[in-house]
Amino acid sequence: MPPTRKAHHKSRNGCNQCKKRHVKCDEVRPTCGNCVKRDATCSFSLNEQSPSTGHEDRDTPPSAVDAQHRILSRAEEMDLIHFFITTTIKTVVHDPKDWHLWEHNIPQLAFQNEYLLDILLALACVHRSKLHPLNAKFWVRCAIEYQNRALPVFYKVLGDVNDETCHAAFAFSFVTTMVEISIPHPDMDPIEQLMGLRNYFRGTAMLYLTMLEPLKYGPMTPFFKPRTITWEYDSEIRKSFHERITALYDVVAGSPDEKTYNETIALLLKQFYDSPFAVMAFSLLVGPDFFQLVCQREPLAVLIYIYCGVLFTNINEWWCDGLGKRIVNELSLSAEVLESNPKMASALLWAKQQASKSTEPNRVLFWRIFLSFTFHLCFCCFDLTMNASHLDHIKTILSPSELVDPSTDQYKSESQTWQAHRNLHPKVLARPKSIEALAALIAFLTTSDLDWAVRCQGIGDASAKDVLVSLMAFKDFAFDAQNESIVIGAGMTWGEVEKRLEKEAPGYQALSARCSFVGVSGMTLHGGLSWISSTYGLASDPQNFVDAQVVKLDGSIIWASEEPDLLLALRGGGHGFAIVTAFRLKVYKYSQNIYSGSIKFPRSALQEVAREVEGFARRMEEWSGTAMYLYNTDLMEGSFIGAAAQPGIAIWLFDPEGEGHGRRIFDWAFKIEGAVDETKIMNLRHVNIHGDSVLAAKGVCSANMSNITIPSAAMTEQLILRAWDWLDNTIALDPRRFHTGTFVLLELFQKQVFRSANENDQCAWPHTSNQHLLQLGVGRLDEGDYPTKLDKDALDMLKNAGKLIVGDEFSPADYFINFLQPWNDRRAVFGENYDKLQAIRKKYNPRGVLIRTNE
Repeated sequence: MPPTRKAHHKSRNGCNQCKKRHVKCDEVRPTCGNCVKRDATCSFSLNEQSPSTGHEDRDTPPSAVDAQHRILSRAEEMDLIHFFITTTIKTVVHDPKDWHLWEHNIPQLAFQNEYLLDILLALACVHRSKLHPLNAKFWVRCAIEYQNRALPVFYKVLGDVNDETCHAAFAFSFVTTMVEISIPHPDMDPIEQLMGLRNYFRGTAMLYLTMLEPLKYGPMTPFFKPRTITWEYDSEIRKSFHERITALYDVVAGSPDEKTYNETIALLLKQFYDSPFAVMAFSLLVGPDFFQLVCQREPLAVLIYIYCGVLFTNINEWWCDGLGKRIVNELSLSAEVLESNPKMASALLWAKQQASKSTEPNRVLFWRIFLSFTFHLCFCCFDLTMNASHLDHIKTILSPSELVDPSTDQYKSESQTWQAHRNLHPKVLARPKSIEALAALIAFLTTSDLDWAVRCQGIGDASAKDVLVSLMAFKDFAFDAQNESIVIGAGMTWGEVEKRLEKEAPGYQALSARCSFVGVSGMTLHGGLSWISSTYGLASDPQNFVDAQVVKLDGSIIWASEEPDLLLALRGGGHGFAIVTAFRLKVYKYSQNIYSGSIKFPRSALQEVAREVEGFARRMEEWSGTAMYLYNTDLMEGSFIGAAAQPGIAIWLFDPEGEGHGRRIFDWAFKIEGAVDETKIMNLRHVNIHGDSVLAAKGVCSANMSNITIPSAAMTEQLILRAWDWLDNTIALDPRRFHTGTFVLLELFQKQVFRSANENDQCAWPHTSNQHLLQLGVGRLDEGDYPTKLDKDALDMLKNAGKLIVGDEFSPADYFINFLQPWNDRRAVFGENYDKLQAIRKKYNPRGVLIRTNE
């Protein structure tokens, strides 16, 4: 009998190249023996089974992966581990001194912790997908399965991490970040990916911060060894990137979020010079304010993130392949934005051109020591701990009594913002008691990477994540009878100033704010409207704002008059130049028998009130010093009980000539049916106290305001009716929510209010020939969810109000300077002085650290 023939089992799983040549394939992946001998590219069809996986469909991953599910055979996994150790790590860690950590320590941890082994296999799978494009889909699916299997176990370990488990968890945290970066995400928006990467990086950073000591003295010890890093870019690349990133400072100049943008641009510059890999930690180190602006798709924030994508294109590594180009090419700015801002258009064009270039390693950079991404992550963690050391250093500058305990009512009061959602709950509330201590603190903060801000009463929403500097201890007061002026501390409220005037300079008045709780500093630096502005102009005008003592960012202490450009900028230019600690202001002998108070009307009287107010506005210059408000009532009262908004009407009159004169010129108001008289004789301090009812909204609402100057001729019955239509339509967005912060306030002044400054080169705001003001607000009680779509709709109402109410005469230059918003055109508002102010700001505050937004 002839011998029995061995069974011959045919296979259809050979590589495409062996099939084409009609030769038997040994089916070893990723490169079969025949292709190895021929030095040929080896590829397998995606719908074929792996040699060791039977009839499993490898193109369709399971919907759920459990611990028993085998993704690849044991032999294939061993091959992947060998591939990871011999090949992958050489492409991730370029310094041979660091290879032992990856060849020995981390694999040893992985053999003891299966979830870590799974994530190493995932990274190896992604690497193979890059080397074998025809099999890429297969390997990416394997990588996703390994990552999905590992993550639940990792999260469980993370929930109870200790000295023993922290080493594998730490290794896992940065390897899974690399996997997340390297896996293609065609259906994910680049900004969504930024959010995901931020969470991954935060996990790694928190592990580092909480388990630093055991990590430093365990299997991961080599990770923490110091490295000397020297980078050399091609000279053309260095020049081009530096110029273009630096040019972003000019693009964002004037934005209310300028401080946030400047900090982010500075971060990009630092990361560019650190190394191409430093940008990997952008999502971790970028501040929350910028992160929120990117998520809201604010054009300037998106542009800066696009530049982050340009930096990603400098990383010529497989695990970051295409990420930079994807960020640049998939994010866009509207044609309307680009047409209105040529600087933005030019910046975007360069980014697109840069991303289209082919990156060549020998062109982009030359390195003497190649620090891998993982060590950059380590340095980022060091940055976080450095913040903690900075905070500790503040305690060496200030005495214990100058640091406010966060558990006290004082901390709550002196860190509270007007808008609840703007409160960042600072880690440190510093309250220096001397100008020397303040100067030392400011000099330190300016050179640190801490997030910090300076505040007085908090009306302008100054807050910070790290350090908030309160000026409330600066309450000095001195009256100079010979020069009829006062020197007052920047930490005082106007109510406190007026009490001191009554005691030490009876009969004199300053141009005080119309609410007694408002701080001296914020009001004076941002224009300074007072009830007596009809006679003496603005508090920031040169005849009223004589001088200011300031601490500059370098810690030096001067009077601003020593540097005239600085004094000019402080007169209405805001807080972005230096920290004012004291003001020298003019005071005037003024009537102590002011006839003032409110007259309230039913809503049904609106048309008659509007008609009579127009008539009064046309005649009011006959009565010098007289002023008047027209405003809505009965909104805030209902907000605290959930009642629907029912806006009533009221006027607030102001006549320094006394009751007899006042009743005669306001006789028209008393004759309107339903008028309720709440007027009386009082001095200026008590007039201002009557405005304090709005203080109930501080810290409990989220609102935005604007203030539009309007010509005398525009104060008509029709304008008033349009203003109330706007109010009704805004409230109608949600009648039970838009109570607190939603209002109309028409302010009627004399011509002198905006015309008392003779020369525009003496103050920041060039003034206007307009005479009256239309102050508007939109807001609601804070519910912890700001901004919602409803808030954005209300904000749109505020943005469009000028044109709707004032009409065709309205111009973007008409906004007054006390409530400027992100959407205001500051160049138009500051007019001929805009460029000069920008130059002064760059001189005194080049990094924009004093710039903050009040949105």
